[in-house]
Amino acid sequence: MKSRMSRAAGIITEYTKTDVTPVVAINVLLSLVAVARDMALASYLGTTLYADVFLLAFFLPDMVGMNLLSASIVASCVPFYSQMLTITRDRGAVRRGAAYTTIFFLLLSLVVFGLFGLFRANIIDVLGRGLSAEAKRLCLDFFGVFLPVIVLAPAAAAGNSLLQAYGRFSVSAFAPVLYNLVYLSGILLAVFFRIPVSRGTHIVACFAVLAVFSMLVLAWGALLARDGPQFSEAAAPRRQPGERPAIRQGLRQVLASFAPYLLILLAAQSVLFSERYLASHLEVGAIAGLNYAYRLAQFPIWVFVAAVGMVSLPSMSRAQGLGNTGELRATFARSFWLVLIVALPISIILHVLRVPIVSILLQRGAFGPDSLAVTAGILAGYSLAVGGLAAEYICHRACLAMGRMLLPMLTTSLAAAVSIATNFFLVGRLGSAGLGYGLAAGATLDAAILFWVLNKRLGLSFRNGLPKAARVVGANLIVLAVSLICGVAWDFWLQDSGFMLRAGYAALVVLLAGTGYLAGLRWFKII
Repeated sequence: MKSRMSRAAGIITEYTKTDVTPVVAINVLLSLVAVARDMALASYLGTTLYADVFLLAFFLPDMVGMNLLSASIVASCVPFYSQMLTITRDRGAVRRGAAYTTIFFLLLSLVVFGLFGLFRANIIDVLGRGLSAEAKRLCLDFFGVFLPVIVLAPAAAAGNSLLQAYGRFSVSAFAPVLYNLVYLSGILLAVFFRIPVSRGTHIVACFAVLAVFSMLVLAWGALLARDGPQFSEAAAPRRQPGERPAIRQGLRQVLASFAPYLLILLAAQSVLFSERYLASHLEVGAIAGLNYAYRLAQFPIWVFVAAVGMVSLPSMSRAQGLGNTGELRATFARSFWLVLIVALPISIILHVLRVPIVSILLQRGAFGPDSLAVTAGILAGYSLAVGGLAAEYICHRACLAMGRMLLPMLTTSLAAAVSIATNFFLVGRLGSAGLGYGLAAGATLDAAILFWVLNKRLGLSFRNGLPKAARVVGANLIVLAVSLICGVAWDFWLQDSGFMLRAGYAALVVLLAGTGYLAGLRWFKII
């Protein structure tokens, strides 16, 4: 029998023949640029009132435009475009189908944009109920600046969907890198010219909107640069017999996937909404600290879990289409254990060493000791969500491949309810430090239910998985021991040290934890 490492490597090797390798490299670049952006933003804004109102105002347009509409558009349109391209082998037909879907989603986003603009005062009053009157006024001003994101982001997603259907994954993957680069340049501009925060936040807000617009230009510019004349001909095309009914049927297929996926994302985002609602009632800086901690906890999801999901989803989808349950089962099992093997030690390190991590990455400029305490306190809960979010992500991909959307809709809704209830309960007792644990509880519950049901449906043995789970836990005990020792070293000798010593400390932690974990994986015969 092949070792688990060999089988995991087999998945990666299979997809390195495609465009996944440059996409993984771009994902690493994305994570570095995103962390640099967060470091610059934390240094400039810290956890001040302006940081709170800026990030709170950006939350809803970003959530609706980037996380709900855009993600649902990509998830529903890519299969439609790919199917048309495979069946008809006619890019003209695909472009005409794309024109229909793009116009539909553009109109939908304009309706949402209008509703948000019309009721913006009510929205800010509900979301920032705990803010002062002056803070609400500032938040409302920023909200008006950010509103175009609701239209720009879905338009960019429509172009990225077509790029992915054409197999141009690198251009599509680079879009969020460009977004973060433009956003970062706005922050650096404000820092370089020493613009006061009261004025500089408005400049950064404009650059954030410009960053979303740059993704739109990149996506559609790449399409027009290659197929410009054909796009112009698509307005008055020579349609093949029966093509229009096929496109209409495809649109119905898109909407059949778009609606349930949007509901799944909406349930998940409701947890983040509730967290910001609660944070608005806490001390100044709680909203900003919440944002910084969440993004740090998402780091392993950006870099690794998303890449595994990209690799495994096409394989599981092909297996499902061919009726090859064995291959679907094997791919799901390999992907599930692979993300857990990577996510669990990162979760431990983030939790135990949260103070050193936040201090090394963010503590400079306006981000002082109080900001450190708030952000590290929230990261304590968020760090425990990493394993659950990783497992949940792969389980959702398996459900997408199997075409079973009702199950993740139900489990995500239940998990969201548990997360929100947990947040309300803990915040009343722990303050801002109680935030984050709700997401950990909900994501873990969602992943556990989905994994149990998928085990039943795919014929996996839950009992046979328990020894493997025990070995993975045993290997992670080494990471826990190393993290605890490094945490003590930080408390006694390094918390007031200079940057170079802190950087050396971070490198040593990675070296010791990584080496110990690999030794544990070999000792417990996981690899």
